[in-house]
Amino acid sequence: MFVHDSKHTERNLLFELNRAWDALSPTGAVVADDVDLNCGFHAFSAAQPDAPICICVSEPLEPDTVRQGSTGVFAVGLKLHPATRTQERGKSNKDTTKF
Repeated sequence: MFVHDSKHTERNLLFELNRAWDALSPTGAVVADDVDLNCGFHAFSAAQPDAPICICVSEPLEPDTVRQGSTGVFAVGLKLHPATRTQERGKSNKDTTKF
């Protein structure tokens, strides 16, 4: 898993997510905070059309006036769909189990 919560520019977000995505295991995930501050996560998710993406609203401890509606937005991207991950896990078990 990779969590992005550093410099929130589109350039930095894309750089970190792309590098992390390449380094993740086949069952890895990325999480990015403050994805509403620029279009970087949208560009990243467009480049990963088969990856399940979830964009979520979060409630800050204090209102953040920089954001629309004073709430935060974070996103999660899975490298493989959970059903595929289950198939991969089963395949791995079959390959390594000796009877």
